[in-house]
Amino acid sequence: CDSLEEAQQLCFDRGERVKVVTLRGHVISKSGAMTGGSSSSSSPSSTDRWQEKDLEVLRKRKSVLTEQLAGEGAGEGAVGGGSGRQQLVDMDHRIRALNSKIQFSEVDKQVATEKVTAAQQQISLKGEAVKKLSKELAGLTSEASKLQARLAQLQQ
Repeated sequence: CDSLEEAQQLCFDRGERVKVVTLRGHVISKSGAMTGGSSSSSSPSSTDRWQEKDLEVLRKRKSVLTEQLAGEGAGEGAVGGGSGRQQLVDMDHRIRALNSKIQFSEVDKQVATEKVTAAQQQISLKGEAVKKLSKELAGLTSEASKLQARLAQLQQ
């Protein structure tokens, strides 16, 4: 409530039991007990002075942190630019793109490995066929030599 009078009306005139707190710190509990509140003297209280000192310390700290953040932002502008959040988003996109490239590369590697394996099997089979044909050629060459020698004998 804005004032103690409003708080009292709310608590006592309505017939409902509620706890009410005013802007000045007065508390009226459900039982009707009243506590707290601020002093009405014109001089600031000791708590006001402490709060003012704390507030000044916090303002100075905020100023220092703001300057540091501005300095870091200027340094980042040369490298990547943008806010920290935007840099994180950009890095996330890059990571996703690189992960996709890795997945495609792994699939390509697997396909290439399968092709190499198939080619090696073909080479092995062709090698065996070449050996077989070489033996057959050697036998036929030997037989041709014998036939030429016999032909030469018959021609004489």
